[in-house]
Amino acid sequence: MAHFYAHIDNHGRGKAPVTCAGDRTRGLTTHTAAWAGAVKVALTDHCGVDWAEISLVPWSADGPATEGKRILLYSGPVNGPIATSDLVARLTDAAKALA
Repeated sequence: MAHFYAHIDNHGRGKAPVTCAGDRTRGLTTHTAAWAGAVKVALTDHCGVDWAEISLVPWSADGPATEGKRILLYSGPVNGPIATSDLVARLTDAAKALA
């Protein structure tokens, strides 16, 4: 049974939104990419808790690249508290590391 969901609002030329689902066993991983890199979001079941990992990852024309720097921005419960200042600091550090 589906437990995790992905929803893409605009995937080109007025087409209807696209959805995808993942169960607790396999989870759900998405990549949202630009030429310079991608944001990877993985949702999994971690000991009965809905868990999220959000990372900046390298990207190639063929999809996720196997080489390059990966920067973990968040790993924790989906409904966990994310301090805005902490997230801003991580994003700033990530931007510096990629420059």
